Amino acid sequence: MSNYEQAENPNTPAYRLAELAEDERRCIRYEVVWNPSAPASALIKLSKEQDEGIRQGVAWNPNTPANVLAEFATSWNADIRYRVAWNPSSPVEVLAKLANDDDVKVRQGIAWNPNTPIEIITKLALDTNISVRYQLSQNPNCPEALKMWLKAGGYAGLSLAEFMAGTQETP
Repeated sequence: MSNYEQAENPNTPAYRLAELAEDERRCIRYEVVWNPSAPASALIKLSKEQDEGIRQGVAWNPNTPANVLAEFATSWNADIRYRVAWNPSSPVEVLAKLANDDDVKVRQGIAWNPNTPIEIITKLALDTNISVRYQLSQNPNCPEALKMWLKAGGYAGLSLAEFMAGTQETP
């Protein structure tokens, strides 16, 4: 099996992925960061690279340590912040900060994230962007009553608080 095939294979042992993370070829390092089996040690090392594609892969990877995700949440690059928002391993504090991001795509990532807590879900339900609200309605943590309100686009002209007060389920 070639180095490239090993780097992209989720069954490659962590020790081998760590070795491949040192490869001089970008294409090999790129495949390592997008591999869900990449070890945290390799991801920490690769987080220091200047290559934005590699940094996006680090931000996406569920094995990336929380401190690296927190650092990436302040990146100038919205694609990196989006991947952090999407990452189910992102700490709640990071998600809370990114919920205020100016970039719609970043807020969509939080709305999609299955680990987004109800407090952030409720906040994003009032987002001015319809695609954020739609993505939120697909989140498994979103209460059914809130999903109904979101899908109705502001059910019967009621505010979210009025709608939720009239249901048995509260966020």
